[in-house]
Amino acid sequence: MVQQVISVVVINPEGQVFLMRRCAKRDIGRWEYPAGKVDPGELILDAAKRELKEEAGLSLDLTAGHLIDKEDVIGRDGNPMQVYTFRVYLNKGWEAARFKEGHTFDMAGWFTPDKALGMPLTEPARARIATL
Repeated sequence: MVQQVISVVVINPEGQVFLMRRCAKRDIGRWEYPAGKVDPGELILDAAKRELKEEAGLSLDLTAGHLIDKEDVIGRDGNPMQVYTFRVYLNKGWEAARFKEGHTFDMAGWFTPDKALGMPLTEPARARIATL
C-alpha cells in the first residue's frame, strides 16, 4: 500500500512562511512545514487540517482548491509515497499560530522566503520555498 503524506505551506499577509524546527527522529535541527502521514481511512484534506491543528495550533478552512501539488516519490525506506502539498494564504486579522513545543519540534516561527532559504531546511521545504 502506498503511504500518503501531506504538507501545508502557510503564508501570512506579510508574505512570511510558517516553519517548525525538528528536534527528533530524522532531520534534527532542520526547518519544515507542518506535515504528516494520512491515517488509514482518513481523507487527505482532513489529514492536512489535523496536522495544522496538532503541530501549529492553526484551525484553517482548507479546501481542495488549496491543493497545489501531488507527487509520487520513493520514501527513505524504499517504499512508494504520495505527497500532497497544500498552500494557504492567511487574510489580515488572522490569529497567530499557537505553536506548542513537543516531541518532534522545538521551535517555530514566521520567516520571509529569503531568510528561510538561508536556514537549514529539509529538502522538500527548500524546494517549495524556492518557488515562492
